[in-house]
Amino acid sequence: RVLAPYFRAGHRIQCREWASDHLERELIEHRLDLLITDREPFKLRSEDLETRQTGQSKIVWCARPALAKEIRANFPRSLENARLALPATPSPLRERLDRWLSRHAPQAQVVIEAEDRSLLHHFAQAEQVVIPVAVTTLKTLSQQFGVVKIAEAKGVEESYFSVLSRWRLPALEQAGVAGARRVL
Repeated sequence: RVLAPYFRAGHRIQCREWASDHLERELIEHRLDLLITDREPFKLRSEDLETRQTGQSKIVWCARPALAKEIRANFPRSLENARLALPATPSPLRERLDRWLSRHAPQAQVVIEAEDRSLLHHFAQAEQVVIPVAVTTLKTLSQQFGVVKIAEAKGVEESYFSVLSRWRLPALEQAGVAGARRVL
């Protein structure tokens, strides 16, 4: 959703995944035109850079249907008896999930950590693990990986930010990207 307006505006898109500090340096040094991140990059203040919140989503716990039914019975305490697959640290979502777990299921067992969230989805499909999922992607993940919602991790949300170089992507204002800020 975030990249679609850039594609429609005729920009060539190359997607890369690196450590945030590396990507931020690349953007500052004008080797990248756009950075999409899950944390607001405060150190990227510059005249020619613009940061926009491009989305936000609540987080829900999900698992295969049989496990989800089990966990729902005594949620959230039942997470203490489940095996969790979580985003690796450090990440803003992981920090929020750890705080939530410390309040609601302090004995929860994290058995898998992954930087690549798609790995978590594959583990949930193949193994008996519970994963956090952004509500904005729940329908797609349910269809693709067979996971279902257990319950919301109340108070846990994930935000998405775009940082772009104004002088490298000037045509985006006409392409409708200026109004693309959506809360998902």
